Amino acid sequence: MRKWILRSAAIALFLTSLPLVGIEGLYRYGLHRVGSLPTRPVVTLDERYQRLVWAAMEDGPFEVEALYPWDEILGFARAFRSRPFQDAAPPGKRSAALAARSWAFRVELGRKGMGTWHLGTWALAVWLTRHWSAAELTQVVSEARYFGRGAVGLNGAGRRYFGKEGTDLAPREVALLFGISVSPARFSPTLHPTLALEQRNEVLRRFVERGLLSPEAAKAEMNAPLGTLPADDEEAP
Repeated sequence: MRKWILRSAAIALFLTSLPLVGIEGLYRYGLHRVGSLPTRPVVTLDERYQRLVWAAMEDGPFEVEALYPWDEILGFARAFRSRPFQDAAPPGKRSAALAARSWAFRVELGRKGMGTWHLGTWALAVWLTRHWSAAELTQVVSEARYFGRGAVGLNGAGRRYFGKEGTDLAPREVALLFGISVSPARFSPTLHPTLALEQRNEVLRRFVERGLLSPEAAKAEMNAPLGTLPADDEEAP
């Protein structure tokens, strides 16, 4: 009887470990298809702007929660049962995904096929959460995020929308840029100023929740106009 119980337990353990082994194998194969992995970026963005950008992108504290290949499957199942997937993202996941896509473009991963693109960017995003810090991911986000009007990166967007460098932007301007970056056409300050204002103020509320702005300062920022430069070449989608 004892031998039968031990044998059954061993078989059950083996069977339950097979999916995890398979997912780990997919992860390693995805990294192999990516080829060379990105090196750590030089962090030049000062801490104040790092935290503003992080709060605009991520739901959690200014630290990366390391992911593992099977977390993606388990996280999706939990999110499917309870709340939208975008609200269930661990801190660092969105920034890592953006950094992974940026690197995939650089190494032209798409030339190997869309299957390789999706598998490679997923594996690389997982890898980044295990090897890069919040400051390093934020640096890449500040350089690679697309904000519409042909503007890539915080500096490019600051010049295009406000005539300023990225590190000269007020919190409300950072909030607007990251608010509209979700869908630059839909939330265009020129074409849809009301929606853009709502997006900006939603990000400002997140700044208050993270202690980056006082409620009084946030109220003044929310009452300020958008203040963006005109864009005569912008067209409705």
